[in-house]
Amino acid sequence: MKVKFYLFLLTMIFFVACSDDDKPVVNDAAIYKIELEASGKDYIANVHITNSDNISILDASTGDVAGQSSVDENFENRRIYVTSDKVMYISVQGVIISEVSGTLKMVVYRNGKEIYNETVSVPDLGNKTKSLYYTNINNKE
Repeated sequence: MKVKFYLFLLTMIFFVACSDDDKPVVNDAAIYKIELEASGKDYIANVHITNSDNISILDASTGDVAGQSSVDENFENRRIYVTSDKVMYISVQGVIISEVSGTLKMVVYRNGKEIYNETVSVPDLGNKTKSLYYTNINNKE
């Protein structure tokens, strides 16, 4: 009788362990492209990009290879950055500062598909600094 009970118990554990509510293991790594465009008068624009996979970020607008997994620099007009290989997690922040007028647009592409597109302008009700932020780190469960 005990043998039948243990066999039944093992069978039930097996079925519970193979339930359909388990999330599948998926590799979400992708190539990311980030476009930033700043315009206005007397503005300062800054970009900060980092990824957790230690993959180099290329500056496609100048052809430079940053050689690092992060970028933190001021820029004028338009900049395009691309990860040199697939990355799992990435964070991007664009900041614009101006007391006169400034606009910052940021577009993020994942494997060529647009996933983020936002624009901010300054000054706005006395606020001379605005930022845009994209990350996929919080999107993982």
